Amino acid sequence: ALVNDILSKYNYLTDPVQFQGILHLLKALTNFDTVGTLFTDKNFKVLEFLIEATVRNSKYYTNFNVLLTGFLKKLFVLVNQRHVEKILNSGVPEILTSSDPSNESNLIILLLLNKVAIYKSDSNIDIFCNRIFKFSNDIQAAYLFELTKTIGVLLQHRSSYVLENYSSSLITLLTTIDSIDASSNDNAAKAVLNNGRYISGTLLNLSKENDIDPELKALSEKLLRK
Repeated sequence: ALVNDILSKYNYLTDPVQFQGILHLLKALTNFDTVGTLFTDKNFKVLEFLIEATVRNSKYYTNFNVLLTGFLKKLFVLVNQRHVEKILNSGVPEILTSSDPSNESNLIILLLLNKVAIYKSDSNIDIFCNRIFKFSNDIQAAYLFELTKTIGVLLQHRSSYVLENYSSSLITLLTTIDSIDASSNDNAAKAVLNNGRYISGTLLNLSKENDIDPELKALSEKLLRK
């Protein structure tokens, strides 16, 4: 009931600064028991407007992106198949992928794509993949961990699609992971390296029945030996 009340209040707010409080409250109140309330037809329409307005105004209010990221991180971890279908049939994918590229905004897209790959493996994921397979030079370890985790899921559920469209991106990614010192005591580096090994093992298994770029295969073999 409280989630309903909060979203109903959004319709009466005109100052973008005021709905910072709504994002704070939604993050605090969203859990396994309440997440379904956000996906009633009435509430989800308001939620979509709220996401759009936050992304639009984040160009002027720098903390908006942080607030939205905090809320959506929690939300996308909790969504089920029905919720994912509702998101895909809305403007939310376009809204999120139209935001300015950053590790934080891309992290949200990764979390959503992870669920889409699992629950809606036949859906069109171009809009997400065109964004997350563009790597910048300042990839943070925390983002690289989520990126490699999601790519591992994609290779499980959409391997042909990934290999056909993003083999060169995988080469770039595995080259980056290969540069990590295997003797590093940094937990984030270790986690990324483990994910890289998982991706490499998956690729080598796929190569038994699929044509894989020779450079990608060689990189995978090299990573597994680290």
